Amino acid sequence: MKHRKSRAYYQYMLDLCDKKVSYYSTDDMAQIIYDLLDDGDTTEAMAACQKGLDQHPGDEYLELIEAKILVHMHRYGEAKQLLRDNPDEESPFGIGIQFGIDVATGDQDAAFASLHQMMTQGTITPMEWVDIVDELFDTLPHDTTAIYLQQAAEWIVDRGQKPDEQDAEALGRIGALLMDSGCHQQAVPVLERALDVDAYDIYSWQDLIRCQFDLQRYDECRQSCEMGLAVDPSNPLFHFALGYILFQNNDNAGAIEHLEQARQYAEGKLQHEELNLDRQEVDQQTNITYELLGNAYYAIGQNDKARECYEVLVHRIPNFAEGYYRLSMLDVEKGDLPTSLQRIDKALQIDPDNVTYVTFRVTILTDMQCYEDALSGISRLVELDPKSKTYLLAKAEMSLSLKHYDEADAAYRSLLKLKPKDSATREMMRAYFESIGDEEALKKLKS
Repeated sequence: MKHRKSRAYYQYMLDLCDKKVSYYSTDDMAQIIYDLLDDGDTTEAMAACQKGLDQHPGDEYLELIEAKILVHMHRYGEAKQLLRDNPDEESPFGIGIQFGIDVATGDQDAAFASLHQMMTQGTITPMEWVDIVDELFDTLPHDTTAIYLQQAAEWIVDRGQKPDEQDAEALGRIGALLMDSGCHQQAVPVLERALDVDAYDIYSWQDLIRCQFDLQRYDECRQSCEMGLAVDPSNPLFHFALGYILFQNNDNAGAIEHLEQARQYAEGKLQHEELNLDRQEVDQQTNITYELLGNAYYAIGQNDKARECYEVLVHRIPNFAEGYYRLSMLDVEKGDLPTSLQRIDKALQIDPDNVTYVTFRVTILTDMQCYEDALSGISRLVELDPKSKTYLLAKAEMSLSLKHYDEADAAYRSLLKLKPKDSATREMMRAYFESIGDEEALKKLKS
């Protein structure tokens, strides 16, 4: 996840536009470099580091950062040489860089084992251990990382002393890294342990709820949402997850209450600085919020509010066919068949093979007494599902009513081929053959 940029970063960007570089402290220059690395811009990060060293020649911290950039650039030999020449090689920061080099160039297990040993011996603290792994997380093999993340969490809990708030933060971050590794199952107990120590850690509550939600452990997730809301009553993630679960349990009124809270955040009416979701996740959650709200309002008969949600949804996602279908349904209930037809046509432009949409269009056309167009729609349904007795019978009956006798005959006979031994079908075909006077077909039917 990308982090909020520092003030120094924005000033540095302005300097580059003006083709000059102001004086920056070592700490400000380090923050600028980290912001550039967070964007994945290693070339600009190296250029900034060189400018920092020009202003602070021989600065050991900036030289370590230069080694770190070289690791990101996969120039491990140069990074190793810079590290070897630096007096702070054995600092937690230097250890972290060496760890990254070892992982990238050699035995990941040995590198992790060495780092783990440093933590258990007290060379680095649990938080420093997490910082090192977090910094290099994107470059590490996640299957190996997950094993050592679990081991680190177990050691923090079982090392013979009561975990404190700093340990809780370390456990929470380990849980988050496990989640980012795709190990949601393993992340849950780590996050629960972090919350046992610090029940007010909003980030751990959020990650726990996301894991339980993704694992579809909805009963546990609901309980976590309720506990999280006791700590942070306005948290949009908690309201969203709880609203989703209540909707799945057919509690539409309860779902609306919580989803409307999530909607407040989506519409910018509620700010929440501690929401640890990236922009894509927020957009996805917002879209689902509007869809569920629309469905919940429709289920309790509040069609105007349902319409409002669906209108927002198709504006946000112009190719969301289901939204146009839902709006078309509301137009039918309102008695506006022409608009309903336009909406369902839009849905079918996006998803032309959707049987539900084609069927609904046939219903609209039938209500509008556009029977020829309705027959075309039924023929399309037969194309999509040629073994459907329902569609073949509908085509036969509609064709017959419109005096398209050849089409009706073909549909009826296809129906008999589809269900040759079905008694109801044979009785229906007997009546049909008698009505058209096909004695030969009757004889075959009786034999």
